[in-house]
Amino acid sequence: MSAQFTGAAPGEWSECGGLDSAKAPNKISGAKAGDVGWRFVDGGPPLRSVLPLGINTRMSKLPPDTIAMRREIWVALIAFVLGFVVVLASLSWLIVRFVTPEARWCDVLHTSINAILISVVFGGLGFAALSVWAISRYHYRHGFYRCRFCDRPLKGVAIFCDCPGAKALRK
Repeated sequence: MSAQFTGAAPGEWSECGGLDSAKAPNKISGAKAGDVGWRFVDGGPPLRSVLPLGINTRMSKLPPDTIAMRREIWVALIAFVLGFVVVLASLSWLIVRFVTPEARWCDVLHTSINAILISVVFGGLGFAALSVWAISRYHYRHGFYRCRFCDRPLKGVAIFCDCPGAKALRK
């Protein structure tokens, strides 16, 4: 169908790079004039790679603040699990190493439950809060979050824009 125009046989992915309908006929099914990206020759869906942590792909139609928010959620979840496991493993080693073998079973159970609670609070929540704070600073410094009135990049979480629309909202 479009093999002579794109160089791809039907049933393969083919690159369409800013085709102008006035210059050449656009034989890639589903593509419009001016489309840039990858299309399936037989009219299938556009190639969209899903990368971890909401990383912006070439064909993503999501705004940057949505991508940043999704990335922060993924980082928080991964940091929570990682922090919980690291702190629980450390406390488990301490329990095995320093709780005497002569201790009663209820003392070992009490120490283990305390280790789990400490792992959730200090390990999971602490690592998640620290990682979200770091990635949030990165997103604000690189302009992912913008003012909805003037589209200027915001400087921080509680720092408002100086445009008239944001000032009127604060009053």
